[in-house]
Amino acid sequence: MVGNRACSKCVNARTVSGRWFCRQIYKARWQIEIFFKWIKPNLKIKTFLGTSKNAVMTHIWVAMCYYLLLSLNDSRLARLKPQDPQLCLQL
Repeated sequence: MVGNRACSKCVNARTVSGRWFCRQIYKARWQIEIFFKWIKPNLKIKTFLGTSKNAVMTHIWVAMCYYLLLSLNDSRLARLKPQDPQLCLQL
């Protein structure tokens, strides 16, 4: 595993570049954690439909597109604020 070798190298390294490398790994890890914390409440993915990397990535991309389309629609409707409820259905 490349990740374990990188972390063991990071722990054993005492050079400036080794410490920088450690910080970059830690920073990337937290970016992934933040991304998945955002996914849980917003995309509402309970289970993935597949187990392969491609299936999981496709599921996430479709859910993100769905979320973006809904938020665009909500912002569009909020901006228009039509008086007739039937007009909302036509948009």
